[in-house]
Amino acid sequence: MFLKQIPNDETGCLSYIGYCASCGVGYAIDPLENIEPYLKIAKDNKIQITHIFNTHIQADHISGDRKLAEKTGAKIYMHESANVSYPFEPVKGGDVISIGNPRVKVLHTPAIHQRAHPC
Repeated sequence: MFLKQIPNDETGCLSYIGYCASCGVGYAIDPLENIEPYLKIAKDNKIQITHIFNTHIQADHISGDRKLAEKTGAKIYMHESANVSYPFEPVKGGDVISIGNPRVKVLHTPAIHQRAHPC
């Protein structure tokens, strides 16, 4: 099992690529707009990226999920409540996804919105 952090120095956003060398499959988490680092790691290690996890949608992160999916054929996974206009595989808290030998367990951590006290 291999996991590498890929930072975006301009925005401070972090992304990850992981893979199971014995199975030859890998995954990307919150891929950045520039997908070249993921493609290079996959090529150098003879793995196929099969899963892309987009853990959050927000303005400070321009996702490369669709570009990476188009280039690799990987499926994009997001929480079932994601409000996006493109296809993805919906997941919910507790789901377990196998990627070769490794398994990813989905933990849903919704934002907490504060309300004014009723008094």
